[in-house]
Amino acid sequence: MKATYIQDTPEFGRGVYANKPLFKGDVVMTCEILLLSSTDTKIINDLTDLKFYTFKYSDNNDCLVLGDGEIFNHASTQVFNVFENESPAYNEQIHNNTTKILTARGQDFANVKYELEDFFGRKRMVFTALTDIAEQAQLFIDYGTDTNVEIDGYVNSKSLIG
Repeated sequence: MKATYIQDTPEFGRGVYANKPLFKGDVVMTCEILLLSSTDTKIINDLTDLKFYTFKYSDNNDCLVLGDGEIFNHASTQVFNVFENESPAYNEQIHNNTTKILTARGQDFANVKYELEDFFGRKRMVFTALTDIAEQAQLFIDYGTDTNVEIDGYVNSKSLIG
């Protein structure tokens, strides 16, 4: 069974949803990428709205993620503070409690992270659960974790097409 499905959302157009319960550390999906040249990256970031759909690949190159990886909606990963002098178990407890509070209030937070992975000489984007995720829950990533693109206008708009 595929771990995710795409569904319309009232707030964001479309979104990625869990097709089954996912657990912290589970690979949600793996997607091929299309590496953009430095020239294409500059043109896209300077002149087009495609900048909202690219991921940082290197200092000079962005990439497009192929498949459902482009459909994730944004939410912040900044939902709690890590206390430097506390144990990892304590910090995890704080994170879990914060997650429950935010979920109960209906607030969205990033529950999936992404990173590039080497795969037989090429790169792929791997999306991994940051926390346990219930079946039918919407999955979110933090758009701002790898880019300097100003995302507020995009995140706060209903649609890029009107």
